[in-house]
Order: sequence, then C-alpha cells, then structure tokens
Amino acid sequence: MGVTSNERFDLAIITEHRTHGLNLQPALPEQPGTALPPSDLPNDPARGPGWCDSKRRKHHRRYQGRFTRLASLARSQTAPAAARLLLALVAPLVIMPASAQAQGNAQSATYRVTFEGKWTTSVTPGGLPSGAHFSRLIGAVHNGSVTFWNSGGTASEGVEAVAEQGNTAIFEREINANMNAVAVIEKSLPSGRTPTATVDFTVSTAHPLVTLLTMIAPSPDWFVGVSGLSLLDAQNEWLSQHQVDLFPYNAGTEKGAEFSLTNAATSPQGTITSIKGTGKFSNQPIATLTFDLLAPATPVMSITAGASAATRSATVTVTDADKDAARAPNIVIVLADDL
Repeated sequence: MGVTSNERFDLAIITEHRTHGLNLQPALPEQPGTALPPSDLPNDPARGPGWCDSKRRKHHRRYQGRFTRLASLARSQTAPAAARLLLALVAPLVIMPASAQAQGNAQSATYRVTFEGKWTTSVTPGGLPSGAHFSRLIGAVHNGSVTFWNSGGTASEGVEAVAEQGNTAIFEREINANMNAVAVIEKSLPSGRTPTATVDFTVSTAHPLVTLLTMIAPSPDWFVGVSGLSLLDAQNEWLSQHQVDLFPYNAGTEKGAEFSLTNAATSPQGTITSIKGTGKFSNQPIATLTFDLLAPATPVMSITAGASAATRSATVTVTDADKDAARAPNIVIVLADDL
C-alpha cells in the first residue's frame, strides 16, 4: 500500500519545519494572518493563497501534543521508550509495522591531553644534564591495525628521528601515509625539565587509540610516550580521565649511556626497550600524560520503518537548553516511499 498524499504532506510538514520535530521552538502562530516561519512548501493556487499556512497550523495542532510527549521522554534519556513512541507516530505514515535500533554510546569524543615534565634529581639521581628538556610532542589517533612503536619492536625511521634528534617530520609523514591513522597530534613543549602543555584531539569508536612520544634530550636515543592507548573502557564507554606515568625507553638505534647527542649507530639495530630503573634512571616517572574528556559526541538513535528499494529519510534532533547539549540524542527516521 502506498503513502497517501495527505500522509506525504504530514511528513513534509514534520521534516520541513523543526517545530514539528522535537525542539518545539518557536511554536507556530495559531491566529490566521500572523506571520509564519519561511516555508519551501508552495501554496496551492486552486485553494487560495492561505491554504498552505492553514494546513501547517492544522498539522501543528495535530502533532504538537504527541511530539511534546516524545521530547519529554527523550530529554529524560529514556531513548528506548522514545523510540517506541516515535514508531507509534510514524507507523501511520508508512502503513506498516516498524523496527528500531538504538545506539546509546557516543561515536566520538574530544579529549585534552596534558603533558607534564617531572625530570628532577629523583628521576636521574646522578645529576641533571645541561640543557635538559623534552622535544616536540608528536603522535597519532588510530585504530588497532597499526602499531607505530612498541617495547620489543624495531623503531621506524620516524621514531628513530624523534628519539635521536627530536625531529618529528619523518614520523609525521609515516602517520599521514598510514590509512589506519586519522589525525596527527603535535605540540611544542616549553623548554626545561618540567614543562606543561596541552593539546586537544578527537577520537572515535572506529579509531579510539592514541600514540605519543617525545625525546628525552640530550640523549643517544631515549624517549618517553604511550603506544596504542585506548580511551575506551571495558564497557566501551569513553574514559572521563586517564593518567599515565611515563618512564624512559631506549629506541635501540644508537650506542651510548650518557646524556649526549653524538653517538655511533647501533649495528645491527636493536629493539625498543624500557630503561626504567637502569643506568641513569630511577624508578620514578620522568613525566605524565593526563587525558581529560571534554565532550562526547551526540548519541545517535536510528529508527527504520519498513523496507523498500526507494526510501526517504528525515532527522529530528532533540535539544534541551537546560541539559548538556552533547547528551541530547539525535533521532534518524527512515521512511519507506513505496510499500
């Protein structure tokens, strides 16, 4: 059975004017002759110039109460109940039962990472080298199909350049060339042994991992960082805050046990190894990375009504000025055109 012309008009009213969505602001004026918000729907010359406006007011009155109830449910975060009510509303438009699928988790999130240097004599009890500092922080947002560095692995040319010289250009090219990485994270750190700096970035459920590193300078090939750190917890929810203590690694690319930059290459190349509690270093962290969740993306509820080769879709957004806008769900309606 096809969708009738009146039902098509109902759907057009709902999708054309957000008042018939869920924010309900502003309401359509009830009195004839008062100005209505702009519309792309044409008036019907055969029915008079005011026919479209009259129909819009009529449909506004019809749906105002129903959508107010739906908005109330959605704002109270009862998404499954809201989905069931929305299906009850749209079922007459498609003349058949419908099914719903809800996705509760935010699909992406924005974080602020704070690097804090803690290089004191408690970290290197034998003394502090002249000009001690950390190089530019560099890293990537990526998925589990790539590992840019890991303990026991072999340093890439880009990781070697960071660990030996603090040069980030090659590593940045490696990130950009990898299809499993979606963003470069990069931040210059203030000079000295105890700098603090922040940088914001966005992760997603498809790319929830973060890799970062910075050179311990001066040194042969020592660095600190994290590799493939997931910002999702065991329940696939975004971590609100996560702090990592950083300890030194040897990249396995240069010989040397002193705080110096001029050293012979390791041949054959060695592997990346932890040097925590060995040589110059104690068991104290030399720096920390703190990840703070700034804003999860809007949760999405997808509702599919019917099945057809030709479909049209409309998106209705629930907003609530009194609540965190980032938590208001989007509701996506897909309606069959020819059933």
